Amino acid sequence: MLNIFVRTKIRAMTDEKNKVGRPTQDKKASARCEFRVEPDRKKHYQDHAAKQGLKLGAWLKKLADKDSGIEE
Repeated sequence: MLNIFVRTKIRAMTDEKNKVGRPTQDKKASARCEFRVEPDRKKHYQDHAAKQGLKLGAWLKKLADKDSGIEE
């Protein structure tokens, strides 16, 4: 019985798909941008981001990239 447990545990530890934790990303953001707005304006931004299926940060990044000519 112990032999089966040990073999299973070793196999699980060496199997790639059983890695624990957050998956790594190719691109990693290392800088933060912060700014302050009124609560009503933030809610307005969040609503528009949600309509496009995005979180607020992703929506703002998309707008900034488009406006500055960095579009991906």
